[in-house]
Amino acid sequence: MAKTVKEFSHWNGNRPEGNYPWDEWLNGEVWVLTEKDLRKQDFVEMARYVHKVAKMRGLSCRTKRWDWDERSRTYNSLYVQAWKEDKNAKKSSKTSR
Repeated sequence: MAKTVKEFSHWNGNRPEGNYPWDEWLNGEVWVLTEKDLRKQDFVEMARYVHKVAKMRGLSCRTKRWDWDERSRTYNSLYVQAWKEDKNAKKSSKTSR
């Protein structure tokens, strides 16, 4: 049966323990995430999610699944790095001869 509560403090997250630490993971440093960091989400889905969050924050990023375990046929880590594109930088273009 439905009930009322006095307060709910998790409006900005979908887990009681809060969101992932995106400010840290997308700060420009190279981070290696393990299964413990992913909260049971697989590495392929997490890589997609990292790209989505970075894009929403106006960042570019790269991810790489790593540490393949042949026995379990799974990856054991995900490397993540994000950066802010310099919009004033000249884009390199190929010149024709």
